[in-house]
Amino acid sequence: MWPWLAWQLNSSPHGAATCPGPFYSLNEARVEDWPTGLQKYITDMKRGENEAKVPYDLVYVCSLVADAFFVMIRGGMACNPRSHLRLIYEGNPMALVVEEAGGLGSTGVGPILDVQPTKVCRQLHPWMTAVGSRLLLPVAGGAQVHERLPVFLGSELDIRELESYGVKYGGVQQLGTKTYQQ
Repeated sequence: MWPWLAWQLNSSPHGAATCPGPFYSLNEARVEDWPTGLQKYITDMKRGENEAKVPYDLVYVCSLVADAFFVMIRGGMACNPRSHLRLIYEGNPMALVVEEAGGLGSTGVGPILDVQPTKVCRQLHPWMTAVGSRLLLPVAGGAQVHERLPVFLGSELDIRELESYGVKYGGVQQLGTKTYQQ
C-alpha cells in the first residue's frame, strides 16, 4: 500500500476500514429505485438496528472515491447499488485499496476481486495483471472487461451484513438501467 495512504488509515481513530459505522454513503435520491433488501438495510442502519448497535448517518458528496476514503478513515461503508462502475477501471482498484486496509469490497453478492473478466484489453498496463494472489485481469471467467457492476465498499462487518440482507430480503443490487424524464 502507498505510504501516505497507509499512514492515513493506520492513524485513524476508528482503526481504518476495519470498524463498522457510524457512516454510510449512498444516493438517497434514488431510494424508490432500490431493491427491498437495500431499503430495509439502510432503514435499519439509520435506526441502529444493526450488528454494530449504532445509528448510522448519511455522508454523501456524489464521488464514490471521496466517500469511500471518508468511510475508510471514519468507519462505515460507501455504496453504488447500480451497475454503473466498470470492473477493471473502478471496481477492482477501489476494492483492492479497501481490502488492503482491512475492509471489504463487494458486488452485493460477493467480493469484487473475485469477479473475473473474460477478455484482456491489450492497452492495459502490466501492473494491472496481478496483486498478491488475486488476479485483476484473468483471461477466463464470467464478466467482460468493461462490465459494469454495483460497488459496496467498507468495513467487513457492514458489508457482510448488507449481503445478508440481500439474501434475506431479495437483493441489494439495483440491476438494470432506469431512465428519468425531465
